[in-house]
Amino acid sequence: MVGMHAEANATSRAQLQRAKSMPLVTIGNHSYSHAYSHYRHFYGDTEGVVADMLRANVVLGLTPVVHARLPGRDVFRLPNYSKDDNSLGLAEAGREDPDYEFVAASGFWLAGTTNGCMRTTASRCRASTIW
Repeated sequence: MVGMHAEANATSRAQLQRAKSMPLVTIGNHSYSHAYSHYRHFYGDTEGVVADMLRANVVLGLTPVVHARLPGRDVFRLPNYSKDDNSLGLAEAGREDPDYEFVAASGFWLAGTTNGCMRTTASRCRASTIW
């Protein structure tokens, strides 16, 4: 869940509480701000990424280790699996590469999409996650 969306209004807050009350539902962290849709700035600051994720933890009532998916990224950092986002173009490479190991070590199990869709084609792909 995106933290700012979860706290946006009474309906969203009630949906979060309902989901948390369901024993077969795991709430995942999808950031607080969803990078405000400005990935270049967001991913240029690893500590800012972690701060945004930690802010979402507070809003969502999550404690580490937290299942998480980074906005606009298909990155995995799980106990027995690691994968970088291969869909980044040359313009983004190097400039938008935060230290994913640091993000994961901050209490997050990072999981991208499981259907192999690149973010440039995400609008044509069914969103799915591994948790």
